[in-house]
Amino acid sequence: MQLLAMYGGPAKGWRTPKWVPRILRQFGYEPDLYVCDRTPRLQGVRVDSDLETRPTIAADMNHLPFRDGAFRCGFFDPPYSVPYHQAINELARVCREKVAVLHIRDVNPPKPKRTWTPTHKVLLTCGPDTLIRCLILYRRVKPAPGRPRTSPGRRSLFL
Repeated sequence: MQLLAMYGGPAKGWRTPKWVPRILRQFGYEPDLYVCDRTPRLQGVRVDSDLETRPTIAADMNHLPFRDGAFRCGFFDPPYSVPYHQAINELARVCREKVAVLHIRDVNPPKPKRTWTPTHKVLLTCGPDTLIRCLILYRRVKPAPGRPRTSPGRRSLFL
């Protein structure tokens, strides 16, 4: 696993810095699911319980309303005032290949259970006198459990 440090520029308020998606793309992570991410995205499904953020789907981060493996890659920027161990496992459940989690508390935070391994830790700062955040990128080490597709039609993402 590689440990990198980057300065991306200023960010205001509690929101994902706008330069984080660029960093994700550099490592081959292009999320199609964003959980608790308060920055509007052009594509992908945004899930948040706060309706003021105008999410695609309003849902609890600890109980995502999607099937196992419904998304290829997910990004999670948790609210740091509440425990988020279960939410990381929920994100890992609904993603098939990759998960990115932006932490603030420490460099060795809770990680997804079982089949996930960290590939990179990127330390990010928005400038002097700001908290350093840790972006940890995970990859699934074996195929995700899934149900065989019974018809060639479009499968629902929801439970």
